[in-house]
Amino acid sequence: MAQYKYCHYHAHIYKNYDMPTIKTKYEIPAIEPVDSQSDNIHVFDYYCLRNGDYIVALGDLGVKFYSKDNSIIRHFKIPAHSLVFEEFGHRVIAVEVTDSTHIVSQINLKGLKSKPWFETKLTTWAFSFDEPCWHISIGNRVLGIDVDSEGFKICRELKQPNGNPYDLSGDIVSMAHDLSGGALLIEKNDKSYEFWSLGLMQIKDENLILRRSSRSIENLHFSNDFYNITPSGFMVSLSAMEQSPSNKLEANLVFEDPYNEGHFKKQILLKSGNIKKLISTDRFSVITVETTSGYYCYLIQHILGEIMAEIFIPDSGKVYPHLTESNIFIGDNMGRIINYDLETGVCESHRL
Repeated sequence: MAQYKYCHYHAHIYKNYDMPTIKTKYEIPAIEPVDSQSDNIHVFDYYCLRNGDYIVALGDLGVKFYSKDNSIIRHFKIPAHSLVFEEFGHRVIAVEVTDSTHIVSQINLKGLKSKPWFETKLTTWAFSFDEPCWHISIGNRVLGIDVDSEGFKICRELKQPNGNPYDLSGDIVSMAHDLSGGALLIEKNDKSYEFWSLGLMQIKDENLILRRSSRSIENLHFSNDFYNITPSGFMVSLSAMEQSPSNKLEANLVFEDPYNEGHFKKQILLKSGNIKKLISTDRFSVITVETTSGYYCYLIQHILGEIMAEIFIPDSGKVYPHLTESNIFIGDNMGRIINYDLETGVCESHRL
């Protein structure tokens, strides 16, 4: 399975980068329906490694690590709803989400060991990490947590040059991370938005401090429906419009380029239903739509602004997509996992 490093680039120069591009629409093989009355495992998160082994987060049932032939390698008995992966390593951060807090554990896939790490209420967190640092936010503080520490230890913090925290005057609504920093989208108290780019780390008074550059976005075209930010700061939003005569759901997908202060909008047609989620990387977005017969997952390639693949998951009451630059991994409440390779167009599914 291919794995790709994130790159900093803007919408108008996508084609200059040597990264795989979906050029045609792929036919997705049908995913088998399941008996909704039978006992099913709830797959909250799923990720496949380059060698074909895979790991699933099963909520209170813990985390299971499988070989590519679907045999269990290890059952880690730590509750988890979200998985955070080391970019080029073998460590996984497992996050259990409760109403009042987040319980965070660590998993070492090479040593087949797990351990509790810390418990706190997180606002947002990056879904990957590199070096010994995981970027999170707690309230208005943007922190890097030392993953080599035995407990909660801050190794980086977004601060002003004088060492004082920034006054965000708003809430962090989206956070993304790549190998050199990341991006934040902040909804200000006056309901305007501000984009922050987090650059390379600098040493100041023996503390690692994130560089920060920002600019206000006075005419941000985000809807109030779904929006997020990518590691390179490319912002994506989605708003449902109305049902078309062909019983399709019309939606507007908007791409914002904060560097060039430009945007473009594409109208797409989805299956009639309820849009549930929008997730994005620098090059792709996935939209999930709930219908009476199951869930549809749509792959959008940003450079074209159109639907490149449609994955229908029959009888599903909930789906949990995990998007990287090379794959879509989907788990659902019926114990199914789907792995769609964005480079080859091959889609594989399996039921636990």
